[in-house]
Amino acid sequence: MLRWAFLAPRFHTNQVGWVEVLHDMGHAAFFGVQVRGQVENYEAVEPHVFQDSERPGPMEVRYWLRSIKADRVVIRQRGSRLTAHLQVGALASKHRPLMYSQHAAHSPSGSLGFALMARPPLSWTYRKRVTPVERRLTGYFSHQSHAMTFLPFVAPRAFERVGAARPYVGADERPLRLLAVGKFRERKQHLQVVDALRSMSAQELESLELTVVGGSIKEEDRAYLESLRVLVDQSGLTERVRIQTQIDHALMPQLMAQHDVLIQYSRDEPAAISPIEAMATGMPVICHIENGTAHYVCDANAGVIVSERAQLVAAVRMLLENREQVEVMGQRGHASALANRLVATNTWSRLSS
Repeated sequence: MLRWAFLAPRFHTNQVGWVEVLHDMGHAAFFGVQVRGQVENYEAVEPHVFQDSERPGPMEVRYWLRSIKADRVVIRQRGSRLTAHLQVGALASKHRPLMYSQHAAHSPSGSLGFALMARPPLSWTYRKRVTPVERRLTGYFSHQSHAMTFLPFVAPRAFERVGAARPYVGADERPLRLLAVGKFRERKQHLQVVDALRSMSAQELESLELTVVGGSIKEEDRAYLESLRVLVDQSGLTERVRIQTQIDHALMPQLMAQHDVLIQYSRDEPAAISPIEAMATGMPVICHIENGTAHYVCDANAGVIVSERAQLVAAVRMLLENREQVEVMGQRGHASALANRLVATNTWSRLSS
């Protein structure tokens, strides 16, 4: 058994599946973080919050790693100064860490400037660099990576259980239930999703329901949430669109079980976990091409990749008119999620050797 220590700004929902995999392999997982999130899932891990939440000092990091008797260290690449502090702390405790990045393992060559920026400080000290993004479908954040190992995201088993038991809609006459997930921020594009529904006919809207779920932590989040509510009201969609806030991650499998299709339309998204979770529950995904995890949907043929508003409308309309595709794509996504768990297990096994 190895004791894996993760150093990151916070324990994120996209790491829950990885922790499950490590536990299944007989390993232990610990997280040292700057802050404790408000709606994260802490059933598997209770993170240690460093005293200096702004920028943990190397000696504080070193002391924590020694206190938990860490065998392996993983550092989340986020900002050169923070990353450097964490690296020095790991090196001071005699660990050569792994780097967890959300840059693509295989992507087109970009500018030399960005390639230099994407390279973490003290990069020569890392044992290996891992990423859950095998490739990007666009040139956004593109650069030629070096020595990257693809480590796929894994949806927690609670999502997989939903997929195994999902009753599909088939030719059911009930409305097609859409779900959009993401913080209430401009780049998440919830406003654009609602605006897309406005262009659909009254008859089509009678056959659709949309639930928008997100967090509103900052003041600008709350302002965006209010603008979303105003748009829904002014568009006459209050009976078709429901908004929910601050949903705990542990409740997301149940929420996804109540819906048929996930819309992940956020732009400039490094690597969202919700498409992988939706695929595990047997939901097809309408995913924006700039999402770093869009290739999961594309490779499994488990949804529709879109960019422009017209493409989003067309994707919703296609699934509305072809209910059997909801089941077919959902089953593909579920099978792909199970396969990715096996790939992740094998990759963690190699990283443990």
